[in-house]
Amino acid sequence: GVGSGELFLKAFLAGIQLEADLRKAAAASDVVAAQKENHFPFDRRGFHPPGTVGPLGSAMASSILLEMNNEQKEMAIGHASSRSSGISVNIGTMTKATHCGAAARSGLESAFLINNGLTACNNGIEGPSGWANVFGGEEFNFNQLITGMQQLDCFTNPGFAFKKWPAHTAMQIAIDAGLKHYSEGIIPKEITLTTPVFKYCNRPFPKDSDEARFSFQYNVAVAVLDGRVDDDSYSETKLRSKEVQHVLFSINLKMNRDIPRDFGKMRVIIETNDGRRSTSDSWPGHWKRPATEEQLLNKFVSCTKQKWSETEAIKVSKLIMNIEQGENYRELISLLNNL
Repeated sequence: GVGSGELFLKAFLAGIQLEADLRKAAAASDVVAAQKENHFPFDRRGFHPPGTVGPLGSAMASSILLEMNNEQKEMAIGHASSRSSGISVNIGTMTKATHCGAAARSGLESAFLINNGLTACNNGIEGPSGWANVFGGEEFNFNQLITGMQQLDCFTNPGFAFKKWPAHTAMQIAIDAGLKHYSEGIIPKEITLTTPVFKYCNRPFPKDSDEARFSFQYNVAVAVLDGRVDDDSYSETKLRSKEVQHVLFSINLKMNRDIPRDFGKMRVIIETNDGRRSTSDSWPGHWKRPATEEQLLNKFVSCTKQKWSETEAIKVSKLIMNIEQGENYRELISLLNNL
């Protein structure tokens, strides 16, 4: 393996901070996009953010871990700038979920290529027709890239959020509100669901599991009906069940422009015909309600169960949580290489 646990943490911090700063620096363009009611910030031009900032953050992290010199780091980011992509047309499909992984791979490849002699520009962000101009326009705030890296503030402001349920981020808040209406054996005849304007999440009758993960109506229906949401909630059997279809017909979705589209500021309101009302602006795992170590471990075990037993997953989680200590980093790399 390359590097050490401490160097890995340094690389990780720098890569994540760069991604956050690129997003913040382009915030003025995000406002324009949101006002046009498009899918995401950046969607004025059709981009999905992880695919655009991810390659640069990964290139930064990879070049640090490979202990490349500053000129090589600049070229790695320059090369990664040409890898920025990921368009929003694939929202609601399995392809959209690959954007993050593809971005991580692109950044790593960029660093490897430069480290092996390939050349690229050294001004991929600030140069003419560079990343800043293409994705941020004239409003791009270059100073954010300096101050952010100096302060490493994205880790505390706003902080981390971990999804609790296997669905779109906005669905986490909708599910949290929906679970408050669960009462065994009692299904409301009418449900009014009020959300921010996320047009691509208005899917009253999703046609498959992937669409279901992006449907306000479906996620609230399952939460109200079952009192829980897990992998089985998105099975074809559950999706086609008469019980779920019955609840879907009872839901009236209202998208309110006055509710912020920001995942840190949005809220979801659910009202039923029997007079009950619930509101949520977060979920267990949001930075407002941080996940416990036990919750994170349970999620890790669940997400890795196809490759590792519970005992193995717990061992790996301990290596990750203590990656800077002893030989934990190299042992983790060895385990990953043997998958």
